[in-house]
Amino acid sequence: MRQTIAYFESDEFDRPEFVLQSEGRFPSLHFDMMGVPRVDFPEDSALSGSFQLSRMRPDAVRALFIPQLRQRLLSKKESQ
Repeated sequence: MRQTIAYFESDEFDRPEFVLQSEGRFPSLHFDMMGVPRVDFPEDSALSGSFQLSRMRPDAVRALFIPQLRQRLLSKKESQ
């Protein structure tokens, strides 16, 4: 299993907190039990089917994950 954790702190940049992980049964169940909303992209079903993206401010996370970033994530996943 590969894992990366990043933590950024800044008074100048208001970024949403989120969790991004490969789609699978355990992450979905875990977040569903905790009541954390899943962030899906109807216009990008490939990303929504490949990754579990969850957070309490879904609209802010959608604004952060612009199409270019979503495409980059998919291309990295496909190359593994």
